[in-house]
Amino acid sequence: MVHEFGHSFAGLADEYAYEQEQIPMYPHDVEPWEKNITTLADFHGKWENMIDKKTKIPTPLSKKEKEAVSKVGVFEGAGYSVKGVYRGVQDCRMRINETPEFCPVCKKALQDIIDSLDLFKHNISAHGASFLSRGLLGCPRQGSKGGSALRVEPAGAGARKQGEGCHQQCVC
Repeated sequence: MVHEFGHSFAGLADEYAYEQEQIPMYPHDVEPWEKNITTLADFHGKWENMIDKKTKIPTPLSKKEKEAVSKVGVFEGAGYSVKGVYRGVQDCRMRINETPEFCPVCKKALQDIIDSLDLFKHNISAHGASFLSRGLLGCPRQGSKGGSALRVEPAGAGARKQGEGCHQQCVC
């Protein structure tokens, strides 16, 4: 269940590989969008900054159990592929369900999602933004004649208040 939470909440990829993979899920010349795997096509925006400078890339597997769940590197075998797709740690909850927790790479991806939700919540409360029905849905009384994007208007000088728009409940 925790493994599936990683997929649904943070968009994490499976970090295991199938020996008999018929058709590669991830082309090796395209960087996957998931934050916990890479093909090294465009690795720089992923977990590169979490790797010790002395660590080899690709990173050889370790026989030390503690290193297997904590050492960040670029370990081959992820996204269902034995070759050409890499994960950040040798063993992670996204690879082996028996691993008790997410690896540092997946924890960062989870934290990034949480931080983005906090930022969104902060922006709404701190700036008094009103999400208006006009935009994606249009004015609630005029049907869907609104624009093509959700409009946000911050409260403050010059901002219209509820009742100042076309109807009493919107600012369209």
